Amino acid sequence: MNDVWRHFSDVAPDVRRTQYCYGLAQNPEGATLVERMYRWFEENSYYFRRDDDNLLNALACTSDANLRSR
Repeated sequence: MNDVWRHFSDVAPDVRRTQYCYGLAQNPEGATLVERMYRWFEENSYYFRRDDDNLLNALACTSDANLRSR
């Protein structure tokens, strides 16, 4: 999952929520990656839960109704 972590380190923590939401609104195919990242944070981040919340929020931003209903 180190590859996934590199995606996080490129984005400033204060803008991640907005950037993830915008990214999925523009490219719904990215939902699989966002789901994988969310699951990783849910299992591995015990002390800093901000990113898993940001990723969960981003999943609601997709324009694909089927993805939102998962």
